[in-house]
Amino acid sequence: MRSCGEFLNKQLICISIKYVRWFFEAPNRLLLYYFYTYLDQKAESIQKFKIKSPGEKMLTIVIPTYNRGDILTKNIDVIIANAVGANILILDNCSTATTQEYIELNDRVKKLANITYIRNDMNIELRGSIYKALEIVETEYALFLSDEDIPMPNISDLFSDFLKKNGSFSAIRPSIMSSTNDVIYAEYPTTIFEKFNGIAPFGLTGNYISGQIYNAYFMRERNLINKARDASYMIPDYTHLLMNMLCAAVGRTAFMSTPYVQKKDVAYVQSIGDPESHASFYTGPYSYGMRCNQFLGLRDALLLAYGGEINKKNISLFYSAYGNLCYKYAHLLIMVQGKSFLKNNLNLQLVAISFYHFALASICSFPHAGSVRGQIETHLKSTLNKFLKEVGAGSLSIS
Repeated sequence: MRSCGEFLNKQLICISIKYVRWFFEAPNRLLLYYFYTYLDQKAESIQKFKIKSPGEKMLTIVIPTYNRGDILTKNIDVIIANAVGANILILDNCSTATTQEYIELNDRVKKLANITYIRNDMNIELRGSIYKALEIVETEYALFLSDEDIPMPNISDLFSDFLKKNGSFSAIRPSIMSSTNDVIYAEYPTTIFEKFNGIAPFGLTGNYISGQIYNAYFMRERNLINKARDASYMIPDYTHLLMNMLCAAVGRTAFMSTPYVQKKDVAYVQSIGDPESHASFYTGPYSYGMRCNQFLGLRDALLLAYGGEINKKNISLFYSAYGNLCYKYAHLLIMVQGKSFLKNNLNLQLVAISFYHFALASICSFPHAGSVRGQIETHLKSTLNKFLKEVGAGSLSIS
């Protein structure tokens, strides 16, 4: 019969062996723990960006709205019908008008599982609502819809089919349908840009945000929402163009020829040229200064997207993109706003000459600008002469 001491000694030896073995195995266990944690996190990250199964929603239609509850209420039935298979997020930017319509709208949609109505505590501007939406949506993608527009029928199925054929993207710009005469309001032929290749062509296209799609998961993962917020002072009117450049710098982007949105507000379009209208602030006879501010903001946004500095690796890319920016704003000033300028007795040739010198001066202090000045001068003269000729305003006269 074993003594009590022998029994205790044996137990102590067993316990000691057990814990010595645990001690030497602990690092391996720790390594395995971190390894499997890493795999779980990696799998979760990959899961975020893969195309969802048919039963899962992948798209949220985000509707930022302010003081237009009457218009949104009028369109909500069509929006709900056309958005089957998608979530809908209405962000009321602390409206001070048509508030009763918003109250009634909220009472109505809160009974529906796929619609969320949020009223901001204060007006955070359109850009603030955009950032907020991208931070809170629960689906991978978010499509922004102006509160006077409607989505095309079966938009969720159309989008799902596109992703299945082409893979995932950081940002997508579909075409826009005009609802007044069944023609394309803004057409973007289907083009896919691999990472970095779309900074200028994708980033500078589409001043109208309605229809713009972002991969919210991707933007959170790459901290692009905060980057856009920090740089939003550059181009507050078109923060989506800044986000497009940032997305294109680190991810795939695409244009889509298929319209995803119908533009509905005819009155707003017809008000262009009326000095008293809201549209006049951007496109009316007194908007030249605003356009110049936008031009400088987009110049800085391009520089940010190309890494924040001009060097031997990106010099040709940046100045080529700058040429695209010059073309865009020459078109806006002469072709889009030219009639309004002429109607209000502005001389288009003087507008063109002013913009020519402004565009050249805007990069005169940039690195290596002297080596490309001649090319930019030629490009500007050719572009402005082309547009002046098309509107019958003569030609550019610069000595």
